[in-house]
Parts: sequence; structure tokens; C-alpha cells
Amino acid sequence: MATHDEHQPPPTPRCVVCEDTDDEYPLIHACRVCRSDYCLLCLSEMFNGAATDNGRMPPRCCTLLQIHTALPLLNAQEADTYRLKLEEFLTPDKVYCPAPTCSAFISPRFIPAVPTSSPSSPRPVSQQKILADIVKGVVAHPAARFFRGEVDITQAPGYTAVVAKHIDLSSITNHLSNYASAKELTADMKLIVKNAKAYNGPEHPISKTAEELFDVYLEQIYAVLDKAGQADNSTAQSFFPCPKCHVAICTKCKQIEHGVLPCDTTKRDEELAMLKQFGIKQCPNCKQAIRKMFGCSHIQCRCGAHFCYYCQLSVRDCDGSCDRYDEEFSGQDSDATTGAEESQESQMQPQQQQQAKGHEDADINADIQVARKGLAANPIANQPIEAVPAKGSNGDPSHGLQSQHRDQHNSTGSETAPVNLDAGGSVRWANSGLDFGDEPDENHAYDQIWSCLHDFMEYLSHEDGFNHGREDLMECNRCFQRVAPAKRPETHIGQFKINTRTVEDRIIKVDNQAWECLMCGLVTCTRCMDIFEGRV
Repeated sequence: MATHDEHQPPPTPRCVVCEDTDDEYPLIHACRVCRSDYCLLCLSEMFNGAATDNGRMPPRCCTLLQIHTALPLLNAQEADTYRLKLEEFLTPDKVYCPAPTCSAFISPRFIPAVPTSSPSSPRPVSQQKILADIVKGVVAHPAARFFRGEVDITQAPGYTAVVAKHIDLSSITNHLSNYASAKELTADMKLIVKNAKAYNGPEHPISKTAEELFDVYLEQIYAVLDKAGQADNSTAQSFFPCPKCHVAICTKCKQIEHGVLPCDTTKRDEELAMLKQFGIKQCPNCKQAIRKMFGCSHIQCRCGAHFCYYCQLSVRDCDGSCDRYDEEFSGQDSDATTGAEESQESQMQPQQQQQAKGHEDADINADIQVARKGLAANPIANQPIEAVPAKGSNGDPSHGLQSQHRDQHNSTGSETAPVNLDAGGSVRWANSGLDFGDEPDENHAYDQIWSCLHDFMEYLSHEDGFNHGREDLMECNRCFQRVAPAKRPETHIGQFKINTRTVEDRIIKVDNQAWECLMCGLVTCTRCMDIFEGRV
């Protein structure tokens, strides 16, 4: 007997975001893992939001959503903005324009390879070496088989009567040092052709081979000229223009082009030293400076990377043993004087401890306000106020504070060391009331793209009768050329259609074929797949 549920109509499909049906906008199965419905309007808002808010990049459900699902409702400018932001999101070791007024992200597709040698001092090549390389290439060609050595007079009757001056490749090779220019070498190569035609006739196979040999000679010259042209262009390859502001950028150091002067890494070295001084680390994906105030070692950067703060590995690769550093280093975040202050505070009377506690709270609040508003213009104003009274103050805390302020005002700016406003230990920041954001999302910590090992398979369309978007508009996530799903090889046995495709039966790789990473959902063309897998 039929149950009550069997007589109920199927539930009406609704968008998981706005819960609308497909009355106005079609519902699309945008996710490749689940069967959630999205309306086209909500999908377009997800892609536009990801293009303007780094925290929403990339648009995802259970896996990365592809732009073809929302492309019909995106205009050209919105689509290009998203592509640029997606490429920035996916690019490790990002390069930005060094011009402060620009700072635009520069795609690695616009950055040439670093020159292997200094363009200011190209290695000189002698003319004799160039001619020797040309002749060597000619001699090695199969067309040189009749002209490598002397002519056997016994096998060529009447040769000396017809040919006034014999020349062959062996004599040319032995007398390379006698050539004053390539013009003389060319004349001898023409003489080989002339002698062959004079003795054998212009239509003889040996005469045709001599003409082929001269063409080989010209090809060798063109190859040398192309190589020399590439050497001359090495100066142009030593820098490249910013695609936005067109400032010249050094290919090696990624700073503003500096001519023949060596690359200056002083500013970068100073920046790294400053980060190390204040205990600041960089995201292994985007190099953003990050300071862990308190909490576990699992860090989620705004670029989407989930990594361990101590070993800098992806949370997928970290074995979790780094958590022991949380207890070891939680008390070392403060300045070197913190331990001495705590020891001195334990020897104070209760009344003195209460007074010092009030000054410490004021100090914390002051530092928090400075951290929110930025450093003051006067470096002396950035100095913290000593919470513990100085010796000889006769119990008057203000005496020590006034003395300290006098000493600071009498000192010069160069004598004032920078202050780490982040110092104070995890307890200080845990009780500060500041919002450091939510805990990292564990659900998406292991399918991140930047550290994915990538297991690519052919992108196959789901043949389930649902709308999966305009797959004819699908794009590579790196170069953004149009790609197409792989075709399923099928055969017919009677009235049945059977898919004959097996795991070992790989289809032919074509450039516009779509490949999908089974781990992170990245979709690429064939060439970009090879780049992600390190084969190019």
C-alpha cells in the first residue's frame, strides 16, 4: 500500500541563499559536489562580492564555483574585475607595482624570465667561432653527404676539365681562419653549387642536393642572427612595464628599473629585520605580515591560506606538534623588562601593587588607542610609561614618571628605540576587549588552493538532467581562455549505449580541454594544468 509521502508532490526547488524559485531567474546546480540550487542573481552577487572583498574570495559552496555559472548576468567589466582578483588570489609570491601611486597587482603572465647574464657585459663571440658553428651545422646535415671530401677523379671522368676550382666542406672547415668575412664563406658555398651543376647538369640529383645544401647554409645563418638578436634584446628583458602605470620594473628585484646599477635590497632587508624584531611573520602564500596575539597556532590569512604560525606549513601538512610552542612562547611576547617588572611587583606592598596596577591598565589602554590611531609623529610620544615607580622616588609613583618624562624629552630622536606596541603577552591581549575575528573555519582548511597538491582529471559534464550553468562559457582559472568539457567515448551495442572510457583510456590532450582538480575544484586548460603540476 502506498505511503502518505509517495502521494506528496516533490518539494519546490529553491535557491539556498534567497529561497526564491526559478520564476524570475533560473536555478543552477553550481556546485560540483552537492545538489544545492542557486539562482543566477545570487551567483552573480557572490562573484561581484568576491571581486570587491578579499574575505569572500573565492566564491564557493562545497568547492570552488566557476564563473560560467554566473557569467550570463555579469557585464564585461564585472567579469574582468573578478578574473583579475581570482588570478591575484591564486598567484603565490605576488608581485605588485613598486610605484607608490600605483601598487597594482602584476600577473606573472606579464613578467619575463630573469636574464641569466648581465646585459651590461655580454660575452663576446669571435667571428671565427660564429663561422665555425655555421659550417658545423652544414656539415652535419644529410645534404652534405656528396660534398664533405675530395672528389674521386677515377669515379668522375672529365671533372678537372669542367671544374676550374674545386671546393668542398672539408677544405672549408680546414681554412676557416683564412676567411676575413662571411661574404667569402658564402662565395665558397655558392661555388660548391656552381661546380655541381657544371659537371652534372642543373637537373641532376647531386645538383639538387647542392642547392638544398646552400639552403641549409642560409638556415644556419638565420639561426645565428636570431640568437644574436635575442642577446641584443637581453637588455629589454631585464625590465618590464607595469601594465597599469607603465613604469619600468627590474625583472630581478621587482623594484623600479635602475639601469646598469646593481639591485639594491637594502629596503627589503630592513623590512625583514623589522618584522623579525617585532616577532611578525609572513603568510607563506601572499607574504602579508601577521602577528599572532594569542590563541592556537592555526592561522587563517585574509588571502584564504590556512597555515601553522610556527612552522609556516599548511594546516594539512603540519602534524600538530607545533602547539607546544603556544605555552613556551606565550610569556615571551612581552619586552625583556616584563620579567623584571613581575619580580619587582611581587616584592611591592599591596598598596603599591594596586597603584602600579592602575598605571598598567592606563598603559594598556593608551597602547591600544595608539594601535588603533597609528603612531604619533613624535617618536618620544610613542614610548610607553613605566608602570613601576623608579628607585629613589620615596614611594611616590608620580616622581618616577616625571623623571622618566624629563629624560625622554632630553633625549634625541635617534636615541629613541622603536616600541613594540604588540608586546605584553597573550593575557594582555585576551583581556583587551579587541575583536581579532572569528576562529578559522575548519571546514575549508583542507581544500585550500595555494597548498593543494592537485590531482587533475578530465572535466566531465554531469548528465543528470539538472542545469549546471553555461558550460559552453567555461574558462581556465589561470589564463581565462575558453575550455570545453571532455567528451565521453561511447559505443552502441544493439539498443544500448555503453561508455567505453576507462581510467587507463586517457583522451588526447588538447589545449582547450578542461581539467578539474578533484581536491580543490580548480579548472584549467591543458597547458595551465602542466604549469600547476610543475611540468612547465
